[in-house]
Amino acid sequence: MSAKLKEPGRLLPDMTEVYVSEASAMERVFDSFIKDCGLSDLSQMNTLLEKINLLSQRMAKLGTCEIAPHSLQRRCSSVRNDKEVLKRRNIDLAAMDREMEALSCGIHSHSEDLKRISKFPQLCKEVKSVDISILSDAAKSFDSVSSSSGACSSPLPEYYDPVEVEKVRSETALLRTKLADLEERLSRFGGLDTDLEVASNKVKEMETQLAKMHEKIDPARGFSGWN
Repeated sequence: MSAKLKEPGRLLPDMTEVYVSEASAMERVFDSFIKDCGLSDLSQMNTLLEKINLLSQRMAKLGTCEIAPHSLQRRCSSVRNDKEVLKRRNIDLAAMDREMEALSCGIHSHSEDLKRISKFPQLCKEVKSVDISILSDAAKSFDSVSSSSGACSSPLPEYYDPVEVEKVRSETALLRTKLADLEERLSRFGGLDTDLEVASNKVKEMETQLAKMHEKIDPARGFSGWN
């Protein structure tokens, strides 16, 4: 054999040189890393070494931990599930908080209506059969009348019937709708003060123009695009 094996006595120094060389290379890399990170200061270096030692101790404890990996996985999954449950409950609580806020505003408004109605004994008798908002509007009206006249508030007259008042209010709203529709139709020829003779002449002019347009269109019937 052309190659000769090294003697056992010289193998150990050679391995030592390899280890020393690798350690020196690693130390140069680490020093370069420390320098690039701006941690060349001795106090910062000591802080970094303390944190590294602490990390290595924690890793060692984790390696000897009695919790099995599958048990740790179950615990992590349980924590994630609990987090999702808490998130959903938080959303539900926020929704309930908004509903309670709206309910509180409604109760406050309802309470103000009842306070206003309580000034009139006859209105109080109608609370069970008539909408509170209708009675509240009536109380506002009577309050405004009594305050403008300077007279003190007195019981409502016997002929006052909130149900009939609501019927009149509904009929008035219907009449207003019909009136608006009529005004919209009349606006095509003018307003309510439009002269009927002038409007009739405009209608006749429009009918004449439409007749002329039909006369022009009739000869074109039967051709492509005019059917």
